[in-house]
Amino acid sequence: MILDHIWVMLLFAPTGHVMWALGLGMAVCNIAGAQLGARMAIRHGSGFVRVVFLAMTTLLIAKICWDTLAG
Repeated sequence: MILDHIWVMLLFAPTGHVMWALGLGMAVCNIAGAQLGARMAIRHGSGFVRVVFLAMTTLLIAKICWDTLAG
């Protein structure tokens, strides 16, 4: 996965098609979210992870249905 990101950077950086500030912000939020998620999973256990996963999956399905039917 990291090699993919390095390849993309080598491909697009010389042409100036990289939004560095946006990429840095996304990387920081990705790391923070991973740390928070891992700590919550360790602290609350697999039951908590299952409930959060099912809730998020249900919300995503509802959003996709809403966007499909309303759009």
